[in-house]
Amino acid sequence: SMSDEAFTDPETGTGPFDVADVIFGEEKSSFFHGKEMFRVFDEAMQKKLTEFTKKGGNVFVSGAYVGTDHILRKDTIAGKFAEDVLHFRQMTNHAVRDGAFYPTDEVSGIFNGRWIFNTNYHPEIYKVEAPDAIVPAGEQAVTAFRYGETNAGAGILYDGKYKCVVLGFPFETVTDEGMRARLIGQVLRFFEGE
Repeated sequence: SMSDEAFTDPETGTGPFDVADVIFGEEKSSFFHGKEMFRVFDEAMQKKLTEFTKKGGNVFVSGAYVGTDHILRKDTIAGKFAEDVLHFRQMTNHAVRDGAFYPTDEVSGIFNGRWIFNTNYHPEIYKVEAPDAIVPAGEQAVTAFRYGETNAGAGILYDGKYKCVVLGFPFETVTDEGMRARLIGQVLRFFEGE
């Protein structure tokens, strides 16, 4: 687990790692003094994740705008990358007002439990204002999680030449530490093939 800047640095190899944990939080493309910043799937990120998955590396991605950022920017290349490498498509943004989500029947042998991420004021965790609903793209990808309020897709799972879990909200905003630990533990066990 490292920052996106460190991960995409040409000097940083993918090394002996089996899993990349890419946490985008609430990052999305913005302009500051005429310069674009905080693009989610920029060219460097696409290149590094493509290289990593070609070597069989497993990827965990989360963020409020993982599905929306490239849509807002009309970036069809990033959209194709999301479909071909991370195996998801955007369905909508502002997908839910409360943060409850649950695993689908398709992944019941891998994930179990119910979780909540923060959508209101909290003294320690930022508020997620516009979580994405995402759907699976391609074979071997399924809807792994649904939002309780709308039943829209909250996350996908891909189990092919490598494994991938993508969440349409920031993982770190799951409000309870024990719930976060349980969820990431289940993700890692899926990656390990247990």
